[in-house]
Amino acid sequence: MRRVIMFPVEGAPTLEEEQPFFCMANKVLVGSALPLNRSYCQIGQRVYGTSVDAADFGEDAEGERRSANRYCRLGAGVTGDILPERCALSADTGIVLLSSAAVRTASWKQPVAEKVRA
Repeated sequence: MRRVIMFPVEGAPTLEEEQPFFCMANKVLVGSALPLNRSYCQIGQRVYGTSVDAADFGEDAEGERRSANRYCRLGAGVTGDILPERCALSADTGIVLLSSAAVRTASWKQPVAEKVRA
């Protein structure tokens, strides 16, 4: 799931002209230690608007880690790793819930104090 929240004001740049202020990316990774059935995937999509994907933490834990970090960077613009190396992933890992958000600073054409007084 990817959410973009904009707070438009009159005369503000369009979404194409300016980066969004708040972006969010969510995903559920289910390891082979747990069964992944179709209804669980459908509920994740329908109710929570997020993808539910199978992950191989036993054979390719580092690949899954890189993939999850890349998803959060691309989906929400998160810098750094949301799943650092100190977060152990193994064949026993059942579910990894990813929820990442990035807040960007806004640039104002006039000082905020002037907007408050107006």
